[in-house]
Amino acid sequence: MLHRLSRSHKKPLFDTLARTNSLFLHFRFLAHTFVAQLCSYVYDTAIRGHFDSFLLNISAPEGGHDEHRFSDVFELAQYHSDVLDNILIACLLRSGQKAAGDALRMCLETVMELGVLAGELSRGRIEEYQAKSALEQLYPAFKRRVSRLVYSIFNWPNNIVDHSYRFGCWKY
Repeated sequence: MLHRLSRSHKKPLFDTLARTNSLFLHFRFLAHTFVAQLCSYVYDTAIRGHFDSFLLNISAPEGGHDEHRFSDVFELAQYHSDVLDNILIACLLRSGQKAAGDALRMCLETVMELGVLAGELSRGRIEEYQAKSALEQLYPAFKRRVSRLVYSIFNWPNNIVDHSYRFGCWKY
């Protein structure tokens, strides 16, 4: 939505405020990158990585021999429950990960606020100067919230991330 509202070079959202328009485009890029990487991580790493290994473990072996990997249905149910628990942990949805989950929610709320701001400005419901001050408050709030998310993930005791990796553009 943000891209569609702001892609015209002939009529930018901030028509008279070039510096603010530049800040908006930069913020739009960061927000898009954040959401795209989050979606990619959730689908590829958190869900598919765990569930593919689950499916591999319960599928028939290649040799055609019917090995019983699980002694009964309860062992299979427990294994399935463990896989789902690992998915929830990877998605920051466990109750013990409340700080990281709340930080993630705050980041996504800020992205939604940016979308609302852009929509209101494009519809003419607010003036550029009003949107400028709101944008100048949202941008540092987004950076602060992403930094808080990164900090809470790095301080999570179960090593859900590689601590040797450093995020280049985010200070934490």
